[in-house]
Amino acid sequence: MISAAIASVKWDAPDLSTQHSPYVDMIHSRFLDLITCLDDGGRSLSGRMRHIVLGGSALHIAEMVVEGYSRIRRTGENTPLIMSNDVSTLKTSLEHLSKMRPFPYMEHVQDFSRAFFLDLESSDMVIEWAKQHTNYPPHRISGELAQAQPPPPNVRSHRGASRRWLSPSGWTFYLTFLSSGPAPQSHVQS
Repeated sequence: MISAAIASVKWDAPDLSTQHSPYVDMIHSRFLDLITCLDDGGRSLSGRMRHIVLGGSALHIAEMVVEGYSRIRRTGENTPLIMSNDVSTLKTSLEHLSKMRPFPYMEHVQDFSRAFFLDLESSDMVIEWAKQHTNYPPHRISGELAQAQPPPPNVRSHRGASRRWLSPSGWTFYLTFLSSGPAPQSHVQS
């Protein structure tokens, strides 16, 4: 549901709004419902168990936002600024509701959103970013990489060539089987 809400945002908007995106309000509302349930019906929960439930919810929110961002296909020059505003607003909102500062796993979201600030004309820069951030699975960064890859020189533009000649699944294959270094490590703490 979060991914669908993120997908409905007009990420390639030419004008920058001062308002955050609607998915931020949706996440806030759902998290508020969880807090209300824990306050009303969760009186039998210990403080430690409440912290575990909120931590698990924070991880789920972070993963779903990153998943939603990874599925964005049409971006514009304002996309990184829109994301930055959304992440900042979401972080502040969730910290206020949960009384958890910093809100867990938001650095994971912020790190991923910073990839959209990279120069997409430089596929080497994006690939280097992907190699340095092995905590994101290949399927999550493949969309970003697909936007960065120019079409091959022998493909004519009048035949429907686009900047994304290598599909996200092609980049997933590339990252999974051709990358050097150790296998990606999970960012989830045990």
